[in-house]
Amino acid sequence: MDLYILRYKQYGREFPKTVNMSPDSFIQLALQLAHFKLHKYLVPTYESASTRRFALARVDNIRACSMPALEWCKAMTGQTKCSTDEKIRLLRKAMEWQTEIMLETILGHGVDNHLLGLRQIALAHGKELPNIFKDPSYMESNRFRLSTSQVSYKLF
Repeated sequence: MDLYILRYKQYGREFPKTVNMSPDSFIQLALQLAHFKLHKYLVPTYESASTRRFALARVDNIRACSMPALEWCKAMTGQTKCSTDEKIRLLRKAMEWQTEIMLETILGHGVDNHLLGLRQIALAHGKELPNIFKDPSYMESNRFRLSTSQVSYKLF
């Protein structure tokens, strides 16, 4: 395996803040766009969300792969023709969605742990898994090809 590191110094987490954007959402969407440009599709993504405010809680998943992200990626790659203003509008819409999902998840309203719990209960009781857990779309949505985590670092 080869490893190449690019240290981009033009801006860091302060830039998104200056244009009223969440740095985390900005990076998550940048990762979605990079993957989309390389592979022509969005990818199920796992971003850890701390649920430590709840007793015995650990993490849940913030899903960055969304319809607003797809619309923005299509606009950015020319699959959908639109103006620069429309691209900015689509970016903001995708960021709002990403931020909303993040807040819901850290407040305990995420779906991943809930569904995992239901699946594990069925298995523990020897029950047949409900159809949702056998559905190809559900199974594909849980094959995370991109795993991210928010890491604060002073240089960024």
